[in-house]
Amino acid sequence: MSRKHLDSIADFRRYGFRLRVECQCGRVRVIEPGDLMVALGRRKNSSRQMALLIPRLRCFECGGRAKYWGPI
Repeated sequence: MSRKHLDSIADFRRYGFRLRVECQCGRVRVIEPGDLMVALGRRKNSSRQMALLIPRLRCFECGGRAKYWGPI
């Protein structure tokens, strides 16, 4: 059995995973990696690396940061 390294949003797309993000307020959002890549493509200097991307995500409801994130 092999392990998949999901270090970038492109890795999520390559392996067919979606990104599940849970906010501190309890709101859960499932994001298609292709949609996120398109949104990032419109911005200059936007990293696609998960370690740099996740801290920048904010909740639409409370404005909080991600408490949990992972593949689905």
